[in-house]
Amino acid sequence: MQRVSDIVIRTYDHGRAEGPREIAAKVFKLCAELGKVHGKLVGWSARSPDGALTPIETADDCEQAVRARAKSWRFGEREQVAYGPVFEAKAMAARLSLVCGVPPQEAWTPNQTQLALGMASGIAVREVDVLAGLLSALAKGLSAEWGHVGVDGVPTPPMPPFADGSPVVGWITYVSSAYPAAPATLPEPSVARTAPGGTLLMASPARVDAEAIERLRAALKEAGVLLPAYALRKKS
Repeated sequence: MQRVSDIVIRTYDHGRAEGPREIAAKVFKLCAELGKVHGKLVGWSARSPDGALTPIETADDCEQAVRARAKSWRFGEREQVAYGPVFEAKAMAARLSLVCGVPPQEAWTPNQTQLALGMASGIAVREVDVLAGLLSALAKGLSAEWGHVGVDGVPTPPMPPFADGSPVVGWITYVSSAYPAAPATLPEPSVARTAPGGTLLMASPARVDAEAIERLRAALKEAGVLLPAYALRKKS
């Protein structure tokens, strides 16, 4: 059986300037939604820069955690402030890490989220519906443009700002409705599901299959779905 610690869910947008209060409201609501998808993903606490854990019981608690992880950075001549809060579910069932409050730039500088599932969550690869639900919750809660479920390091996550922001296809992939529609016929055994604000694409519902992931990626690329960030901005 696949080790649950090797499952990481990631989502990305193309940059969105947000302040700590707005970020905190979204994250606080997201943590509640994750608990609805799976019962072990509850009892969230914030991990401070010095390693201390503080329970998140209100949106104000969450805002303090976001502000504590403020970081100044420079992009060209401009100095920016971004936030990198880290939250953990009870008994280390999962770790939710964010890079947020990043405004759009010429290069791809996304807000991004990573949900790493711990051994205590008990979530295994065979629980496809749970993983799809978690990806959907992340995408909806943080207004992501795309995201995927990664298993054993596949797919390799992109490296902003060197990547162009094109969706990276994984075992389960989310693309928002801002992208062109996926082909009506996908390579077997891939299937599509409607998700809040977009579509979930499952390369191989029964099991992780690298060849099925590649076939799906090729089909989506040929159909013009996997647009880079600059092309998506031109469409909007």
